[in-house]
This record gives sequence, structure tokens and C-alpha cells, in this order.
Amino acid sequence: MTALAAAAAAVTFPVAFFAGLVSFLSPCVLPLVPGYLSYVTSLSVSDLVDARGGRRGRMAAGALLFVLGFTAVLVSGGALFGYVGRTLLDHQEVVTRVLGGFTVLMGLSFMGFLPGFAQREFRSHRRPVLGLAGAPLLGAVFAVGWTPCIGPTLAAVQALAWSEASAARGALLMAAYCLGLGLPFVLAALAFRRALGAFGLVKRHYQWVLRTGGGMLVLVGVLLATGVWNDLVYRLQLWSAESTTADRTGSAPTTRFTENGVTVTLSVSDWKPPRATLTAVFTPEEKGFHLYSTELPATGIEGVGRPTSMGVTGVLRADGQLTAAAEVRTISVPGVGAPVPVYPDGPVTTTLPVRLDGNGDGTVLLGYASCSSEEGCTIPVSDRPVHLRVTDEGPVFGDR
Repeated sequence: MTALAAAAAAVTFPVAFFAGLVSFLSPCVLPLVPGYLSYVTSLSVSDLVDARGGRRGRMAAGALLFVLGFTAVLVSGGALFGYVGRTLLDHQEVVTRVLGGFTVLMGLSFMGFLPGFAQREFRSHRRPVLGLAGAPLLGAVFAVGWTPCIGPTLAAVQALAWSEASAARGALLMAAYCLGLGLPFVLAALAFRRALGAFGLVKRHYQWVLRTGGGMLVLVGVLLATGVWNDLVYRLQLWSAESTTADRTGSAPTTRFTENGVTVTLSVSDWKPPRATLTAVFTPEEKGFHLYSTELPATGIEGVGRPTSMGVTGVLRADGQLTAAAEVRTISVPGVGAPVPVYPDGPVTTTLPVRLDGNGDGTVLLGYASCSSEEGCTIPVSDRPVHLRVTDEGPVFGDR
């Protein structure tokens, strides 16, 4: 996971975990926990209360297998939502707003203001008798059968998975939800007698549990529907890029300039003559603009766009390929019939290993452009020179 993806995860993962915890505490899951533990261990509830030694280990194993069963199903669903979000990236803003409105409805339903809306469950009433062997299967049945019941919280997480526009991050987001939902199951198995007392306390305050959980869903839905959520994540990405660049470069030589809607921060790191690494962070000034991929043909697609590039001359020689710490995706650009390979909107970090041919003058040549599926493209910058002088004391950016 890149630093920018980690920055986005710092916002979305805690929300997903909390949503899972609220699902566990909901009236359609919490009262059934003793029954689930009894099913997956083939022990009666009275045996669970008095469990010691081997029985307690059996309870923990059964709970863990049960959690793994529903996690496998729900994580697959999260990956699917992330993948679909990526394939429909051109319409992501509209769909995200629609999903935000739906999430608000789910929150109101969870709080009890929409009776009967998404608060049903479709499940098998046959009692499983396979014990530990059947625990993963029962977990999978729970994921499918109780989806309408835990739908309000699950819908919010699926909406976030959509906004991630990545199958991998959608899966990780759903894994965070499953952690919030599954960890209490395992803890209840490890300390069943104490858990029963805690369950009683929660049941006496169900109204507050529902209001808190529903309020969280309404808040997330409003943020998604108004676009504030994406703005928040984007600002966090910008902050992460700046702090990561500062941490990486430290006292390393660094220069910065802004041209044609993109701010470029260029630095020299890993200075170990005769080798070093050039790092360029490209940051579009406006949200929704994507940097073109390094894989874009030199002439663009149908003459539109230019690939992100970094070349060197003088005493500098490339010692490897230019790499970008971002995954490539495609978007539609106005006036272009074919999809265009780009990086996610926001900062993109690229690195190029170089070799030094002694002291002297060198030049870094930067090429880039950015585009938006709605507002079109910026004017490409080709071979923008940045002078770098190499001395015995190290590299220095500046004029010749």
C-alpha cells in the first residue's frame, strides 16, 4: 500500500471497523451470539458458561472459524464493489452521491425512523450439527443470510469501498469491517461468562446503540452525498504527500516549481556516489485531475496527453526505469474515443535511479500533463529542464 493509499485508509478503515462493531451490537446479532457459539462448538449454553481448558479452546477455535467464514464472503463483496467503482470511474462522483443518499436512508432505518426498511433477515432455520467442521460454512451462511439485517452498516462500508475505486482497497476496507464484527465474537468465546454480563448491559441501552450507530451512518452518507468525504480524503492525501516527501528527503537537496496546473517537487535521495535516486512528486493543483501514466505513448492517445517522464543529461545517466508509486487506471477524456491510462487523482511519486559520471553539470528533464474526465486536460509540459550541479560536497539545484 502506497503512502497515499495509507492516508486514505487512515480515514476509511476506522469508520469501517466501527460499522462492524455497531453491527455486532445490533438487536439482530448480539442476542444470537450464544446460539452461534453453541452451534459452532456443539456445546450447550450451560457448557459454554462453565467451559474450562479444552472446551474454552474449542470455543475460541469455533468462533475464529465462524469469523473466517463470513469474512471470506464479505471481503469478496468488498473487492467486487471496489472493482466496479474502478471500472465506472468516469461516473464515480455521481454514483458516490447516490450511494451517500442511500447510506443516509440506511442510517435512518438503523435508528428506527423507517420501520421495516432493510431490517429483515433471510436465513435458514436448520440447526447445524457439524461443530468446528461446519463453523466456516455457518459463517458464510451468516454473511449471506444476515446481509439484509446488518444492511445499514454494511451498505455504508460498501459505499466507501466503491469510492476507493480499487478491488484491493475495497477488500481491505471490508476486512476492517469484518474485524469490527468478528473480534467481539472471538472475545466472547474466550470470556463467555463475562461477555453475558456485558451483553445484558448493552441490551439495556439498545436505544443509544442504535442512535449512535445510525447517526454515524447518516453522517457518512451526508459526507458522501455532498462530496465532502472525497474532499477530506484528497486533502489528507496532499498532507500525506508533503509529509512523506519531507521525511524522505530530510536535508537532501530539493527544488519545487508549479507549471501548467501541476506542482513538482524534485529531490535527490540515497546519495552514494556514483549512484543516487531522483524523486519527483507531481501534485495536480485541482481535485479530480489525474497525472498521465508513464505507460502512455509518447504522442498520447489520439494526440491527447503526454506520459509522465523524467530524463537526465550531462553528468547524470539513468541507471534503471522510472517507476511510479501508484496504480494505473483508465478514464474517459472529452474528445478522446479510447480510454486513457492515468494515475489516481492527487499526488504521484516517481523515482529514477541515476549514475554519476564525476562532478559537473547535469540536467533533469521532466515531462507531464494532467487531465480530468469532466474538465479536459492541461497543456503538456515537455522536457522541462531543472539544473543540478554535482560537487565533492554533493548535489545542488540551481542555475548554471
